[in-house]
Amino acid sequence: ENAFRKYKKKDPETNIVMAHTYDYEQYLRNTKHKVKKKNYAVYIDDDIDGHFEYSLMDKGKKIFSSKEFWSKIEKFLSFIESKFKIRIIIASHHRRDKRRIPINRKFIFNKTIDLVRNSRLVITRDSTSINQAILYKKPIILLRVKAIEQNRTTNPRITLLSKLTGAKVVNLEKFNYSYKNFKLNSFLQVQDFKYEKYKDYYIKSKMSPNISVWNTVLNELN
Repeated sequence: ENAFRKYKKKDPETNIVMAHTYDYEQYLRNTKHKVKKKNYAVYIDDDIDGHFEYSLMDKGKKIFSSKEFWSKIEKFLSFIESKFKIRIIIASHHRRDKRRIPINRKFIFNKTIDLVRNSRLVITRDSTSINQAILYKKPIILLRVKAIEQNRTTNPRITLLSKLTGAKVVNLEKFNYSYKNFKLNSFLQVQDFKYEKYKDYYIKSKMSPNISVWNTVLNELN
């Protein structure tokens, strides 16, 4: 919203059409589905070990071990499952190669918004699908893994996401798996004010109509 206003001030002659993100478009399409909170958490996969965009950002260099990365993720997910009796479901990135599933878990494709909507908790690194967790007001745990710390784009985003949403960050290199006093409930808090602010700034401005973005475009063309 601020970006729109700044651009309009810079170029008053430009006609700016207020619209929302694709994540909100999906959210609108799913408003008819009731939220049925179930006892599972969803890990949102961002395919960092195979996505071509990460390869471009890292200039084609393989800067981390996929095996090391996923062993850290698997250990934490198994810890959450065993200690808190909550099932973990993996929402796969839609571009992940189905022939290259990195750990012995089922990866569910093209169902992220459904899995997030009915979940108790969302776990991820810095996937943009965090927008869906914000819209459904789901608590979020952000994971930091040393295996990818050399990636200069992902780690600053994790820090920023934590600041903007209030979501807690778990550093898997320092996490104490024998810590008996680890309380999952402390991670299940949602800071509504921060979620609403994040939504207004990055998902859907209060100034944009609450209709399909395609209807917004058609109305503008007419």
